[in-house]
Amino acid sequence: MAANRRTDKLNSEFQKLISMALRELELISNVSVLAVSVTEDLDRAKVYVGIFGTEDKESVLKTLKNKSGIIRHFLSSRMSIRKIPQLFFEIDETEAYSSRIDALLKQISEEKKD
Repeated sequence: MAANRRTDKLNSEFQKLISMALRELELISNVSVLAVSVTEDLDRAKVYVGIFGTEDKESVLKTLKNKSGIIRHFLSSRMSIRKIPQLFFEIDETEAYSSRIDALLKQISEEKKD
């Protein structure tokens, strides 16, 4: 139970600091860090991002992957943990998925009215 609490706290701290790194280092402007999931051994961290204002999300994701070393260095200078995990960026499609579901539900509702 204590490990889960520690992991949850680290997830939150990583999310906050990675967002700060993107802002302060001016690496990329149209990205929002939505969630971070770090493994208990601090070996890996999945960083879920939302990418806004561009259609070419894959190139933004590639840029993030290329800048992960700079972000890790930023994290190591602000965190007092023994090991900074490898960062793996993924596009969070939750918002797009929920928008699609809302549109489908609205369409069904309108069809029932007719």
